[in-house]
Amino acid sequence: MKLLRVVLVLIILASCGAGNAVERITNGGFESGTAGWTAGAYGSSTVVPSGTYGVTAHEGGYFLDASLSDYARWPKTALWQSTTVPLVNTWYEITGWIYPHFSGELGAKQAAITVDWGDGTVERVAASLDSLWNNVGAAHYVQFNSPSPITVYLEIYGGPLVSGDFALFDDISLQEYSSSVPEPGSLCAFASFLLAVAAVRRGIGRKK
Repeated sequence: MKLLRVVLVLIILASCGAGNAVERITNGGFESGTAGWTAGAYGSSTVVPSGTYGVTAHEGGYFLDASLSDYARWPKTALWQSTTVPLVNTWYEITGWIYPHFSGELGAKQAAITVDWGDGTVERVAASLDSLWNNVGAAHYVQFNSPSPITVYLEIYGGPLVSGDFALFDDISLQEYSSSVPEPGSLCAFASFLLAVAAVRRGIGRKK
């Protein structure tokens, strides 16, 4: 039983850790300004220090302020970045932190990360809570060859903005998991479950 517990711990460390993942976003925390990113067609955005608007960066000392100047157009792409051409039979996971601050009805305007996965699939993950950091994300499995790279867009959409509206973005990440590893969370969860079962059985054995 002791050997089984050791093996399960090693599985959890291997599957839950980041050692099998490759980061495909450049400067996702905006600590180097907008390096690696391309400006959207409408409006403007800038990297500002933590504390702007009274908001602390999720991590580091900076975040992206996507207060766009062209209020008449939406959706508005603040910045976008083309990354790697996706590998076949590979899992990708997009995550990020968004702080929306919009006037008007909750949900009428939203800030989101939109991902063109390069295989014909486009997915949008939006922040749902106003005036708070929202952790958003999605995973996607690439099954077929694609000549197109994965492209990540940081956007505001849903209606015309007014003075005082803004959306902040921080710690944008695109993880590529080795094709030899199944869905990142599934193996980790399964190994954790087996370890918990082993612990319960050991506790029951001690009570006998």
